[in-house]
Amino acid sequence: MKKQISIFIMLLLCTYVAHSQSQQYETNVKALMYFDNLLQVAKTGDLYMDRGLGYFYIGDYENAIKDFEKAIQLGINKPEVYYFKALAKENAGLYKESLSDFDKAIQIGKPNYFHFMHRGYARYKLSMYAQAVEDFTKASTMSPDNEEVKHFLERAIAKRDNKQISNPNDEIQKYISTHTFTSIAEGSAYYDKLEHMGLSFLKFEDASSALRTKVITDVYGEAPTAEQIDELRDILQKEKWLLPEGMEKYFYYVAENPNAFMGEVKEPNFTYYYNVTKDIKGNRYDLTVKKMDKSEMVYVVFTTYIFVNQGTNPDELIIHVHHATGSGMEWRFSPKDYLEVIYSKNSDTVQEKAVGKMTETVVANPILSKAKLLEKDNSKEFSAKEAIRKAVQIMLIAYENVIPKS
Repeated sequence: MKKQISIFIMLLLCTYVAHSQSQQYETNVKALMYFDNLLQVAKTGDLYMDRGLGYFYIGDYENAIKDFEKAIQLGINKPEVYYFKALAKENAGLYKESLSDFDKAIQIGKPNYFHFMHRGYARYKLSMYAQAVEDFTKASTMSPDNEEVKHFLERAIAKRDNKQISNPNDEIQKYISTHTFTSIAEGSAYYDKLEHMGLSFLKFEDASSALRTKVITDVYGEAPTAEQIDELRDILQKEKWLLPEGMEKYFYYVAENPNAFMGEVKEPNFTYYYNVTKDIKGNRYDLTVKKMDKSEMVYVVFTTYIFVNQGTNPDELIIHVHHATGSGMEWRFSPKDYLEVIYSKNSDTVQEKAVGKMTETVVANPILSKAKLLEKDNSKEFSAKEAIRKAVQIMLIAYENVIPKS
């Protein structure tokens, strides 16, 4: 039975990875929801590792690292779990933290050139050039025809010996970095030009990678509207030359954009997924809450407005999440009934109070204690986005009865 589940997980994961770039958010989370459901039945190290791989392949490196660590705590001692944990850290920019995991993967497994190349890259980023040369040399010995390894070895040797690195690609990179692309079509035209320049594979990949990110940033900026994010998602399904950097930028916009972002709140038997979109009317945001149950059905369960105002000083934000009644896509919000959350930059906790009908929606025994729920993560930026995330979390856990019972 365990073998059958494991095979099915890997098939599901492969299918999910192959199609995730062109699916909408609800589809993207279904594979991970499957792992969530299995972990409700049996919390095994293998399942945490499999779910970690799922997170890894959609670029959620933070949760991937957590699941790999949990798998190790539950007794998984495979080189793969350490290798992918190291890769997740490397992709998240945690180069120093990745080294011990690369070391462990190499120690207990049969390393190939990928292990040494990626550990070498982490060392290179940490300015450990002599050690990086050792790793790239090993990787080159294992894969002597690999142009990428040769490229990194050449650069590491030059850095170690304090020599100037010559890069024939400099002029192209300079043009990409200084030119402002006004449309996706203009970027596509330059990509076609790159294809006919006779560049080596490695130089073409360097240039096209920089181009993809630059074009999307020039066209959509750092904080696009919800409509622009939807437009980009549709474009990525047609303009394949923008992948994979385009999809990485899309996920960045979805997760980090202050004007349109998503989140989730997990309950024991289901998960709430929410979308927050800034309205053109100043301080108002639209909130839509969807629910995914064990049958993996996703449906809208609540829609309302959120208002954000400055408090008594610039380091304090007051969030009002309003009560609403309705069903489906038809909801009426109540201006006088709301949950108020005060989010202060210099405080370790937030304050909350219910006003009007919101007082009738209190949950008797929420999944988190009130003290735990009101804790504020000061490692996160002080922003309206993080304040809204905290307010929505409080509402969906402590005032969950605002959601109509289906």
